[in-house]
Amino acid sequence: MTHMFINLPSRFISITGEDSEKFLQGQCSTDINSLDSNHFSYGTLNTPKGRIYGLFKVVRISNGLLLSVDESCFEHILKTLSKYAVFFKCELKEANFHSYGCSTPSLAVICERYPELAALKAPEDNSNKAGDDNTLLIRLPGKQGLLEFWSQQVPDDSCSDTEALENWLAKETKAGIPQVFSATQEQFILQELNLHELGAVSFKKGCYTGQEIIARMKFLGKLKKRMCLLEGNGTAADQLEPGADVFIKTIEGLPKKVGKLVRAHTLTDTIITALAVLNKEQVDTGETTYIGSDLDTGFIVSDLSYS
Repeated sequence: MTHMFINLPSRFISITGEDSEKFLQGQCSTDINSLDSNHFSYGTLNTPKGRIYGLFKVVRISNGLLLSVDESCFEHILKTLSKYAVFFKCELKEANFHSYGCSTPSLAVICERYPELAALKAPEDNSNKAGDDNTLLIRLPGKQGLLEFWSQQVPDDSCSDTEALENWLAKETKAGIPQVFSATQEQFILQELNLHELGAVSFKKGCYTGQEIIARMKFLGKLKKRMCLLEGNGTAADQLEPGADVFIKTIEGLPKKVGKLVRAHTLTDTIITALAVLNKEQVDTGETTYIGSDLDTGFIVSDLSYS
């Protein structure tokens, strides 16, 4: 069965008030000042050591900014940001929005139902967001044709089907789009998750928390780890926990740790699609990897292209 709107595990934070832009600009990696009404942007919230504690999508609304974050990180992100917001004329709170996964074949039907979203129909248009303060549609990067529908209302034909959700998340994974969960907070820097290739960072904006480490990696360092795609046969992606260690098998048949799992989902009944941050030489050699030291199910490694 094909579902028009698949309920996604996201929660929303609104930042409103005259200092909303100034506040978030100093907290995150992306350039909020350059964000216009026709685009959304990925961004990260980082520790002073450059480790991501929050990955978000952000859009402008009439009185400020709207952020979508994974539900497992919501409480920590809101609490952390609120500590710094007291010094600015802005208000942070949970926004009454819901997020749904859609796909390009549904676009015409969606735009017929919601005419304010029709601006996203033109494929030659480089915009990736349409809508207003109540209803939004964003086009995710990649060739999977994925859309996210954000609304304050619950569509009549929305669904919380586990299999449909898992398939949608697997397609997002195959597109090379990472996620940070509560289990992987403060484990990665943004370049390791390829987020610099998804427009989640500006190296020209002013200071923000963690900027020194992130900029040093860009201008002075050498990236030793990179996120890549893993694909293998299996039926239990839900047992592959984000943050799990990834291994290769040595000549002696022993496990050797080469990275960490970012996310894993079931694409079909027998195919698992995953993202993992691996040592760069491991990505280059493409050697079979294993999630977990039991070296049970092997995964083929592929580099990711975002062009």
